Amino acid sequence: MKAPRLSYCTIGILAVAAGAAAAQPVLVRVTSETIARLRQNDPMVRMEKPSTSTPPIVRPKATALTEESTILHDGTNWTMVPNGAVIHLPESQRGHINARPVGNLMSWRDFLAKNSAWLSTRDISFDQAAGNEKVSSSQLAEWREGEKIVIAVHQKGPIRMKLSMAEPELSQK
Repeated sequence: MKAPRLSYCTIGILAVAAGAAAAQPVLVRVTSETIARLRQNDPMVRMEKPSTSTPPIVRPKATALTEESTILHDGTNWTMVPNGAVIHLPESQRGHINARPVGNLMSWRDFLAKNSAWLSTRDISFDQAAGNEKVSSSQLAEWREGEKIVIAVHQKGPIRMKLSMAEPELSQK
């Protein structure tokens, strides 16, 4: 059986009919009323404007880490501990404190291991460091014996003590 031959005219009519059946997009013209209605529903338009009578937010002054720290050095290496971490500073060891950092910066643990001849630590609790728990006067007296610099530590890291317990001239640096 042979397929029927369609003329070019028939093919054209079928193509026009198929194109008309396809949905054409509906174009809506945006009017000023439509824009006004959309703006009323916009939450950004309804936000309050900041008051000019409220004072501006004051941010804390930026400080350098070295301003918040006590520098310990041995002549070739140095490290930092928080201000208030030095519990005892003998007169003979004052040369190891707060000099300009020169040489290599070392981690606290490495520096302590290398300079254990003139540097020691005392473990304190977090509450003692915060001043919530009293340190006995006998314990303070024991810490301040000897010719080594004594640093307050908590979990093997230096910690700032309440200013009244630390060396006063270093705490007010």
